[in-house]
Amino acid sequence: MKALSRTLLLLHAVALVFAIIGRLFITSNILMREPNFFEALYMLTFFLILGGIYFATFALFGIHFYKSLFSTQGYLSWTLPVTAHQHLLSKLLVAFLWNILSFCALLLAISIFFFNPNVGIIKGIDEFFAYFGNNAIMLIFITLLFLLLSTLSSILTLYSSAAIGQLFTNHRVLASIVTYAIFAIVAQIAYTLALFTLSYHTYETSMEVTIVEVAGIDTAAATIAPYLRIVSISSVMAIVQIVALYGLTYYLTKRKLNLA
Repeated sequence: MKALSRTLLLLHAVALVFAIIGRLFITSNILMREPNFFEALYMLTFFLILGGIYFATFALFGIHFYKSLFSTQGYLSWTLPVTAHQHLLSKLLVAFLWNILSFCALLLAISIFFFNPNVGIIKGIDEFFAYFGNNAIMLIFITLLFLLLSTLSSILTLYSSAAIGQLFTNHRVLASIVTYAIFAIVAQIAYTLALFTLSYHTYETSMEVTIVEVAGIDTAAATIAPYLRIVSISSVMAIVQIVALYGLTYYLTKRKLNLA
């Protein structure tokens, strides 16, 4: 946590400072009129900074993992009285926690910049629960579960790519980047194919929802059925991806370690 926090705390502090400055000098103006050129440029810069911080945070996970285990620092790391599982799990846990902290910090920055007290957020939440009823909790739960599983699979994609890259004698970092790109493409194709096979069933469900709406019956449960089906399948695929990538990373670090 200390190794990553030194850089990540500074990055997210920059986002919060930009948000506070924007709130003090820009938000109060654009709530009453259209933004001028400078204000629009500042907002664009703000979103570019948020995007840069998000990707920098993600990249730092991979850089720290590679340096601490597969570079010259790895000679010290692998002399510690801990197992390969402990190395992987500790870094996975820290990256996972920092990913959540990063999301919360960036969301806080956006809220500081753009929050409008006149917008009925509480009313919107009440309407959401009123419409979906008992299904609202399930909808929130399965969405959060999918986001958490996606986060873990994304981090493990970085780690497994670094573990494969360290097998090469030369251009190890480049090999890790290329491997990550290949993994990302393959995963995207797999998810797309899986979701495509659900498209017909989703269409059927949508037609059923339309028929029920015409009949004047409550459609809250039927409305979210296609979404729940897609997210559930995606979550199962993410679990398979997590298990496979963790097993691959563990095997390569345990049996095929090749320190620089």
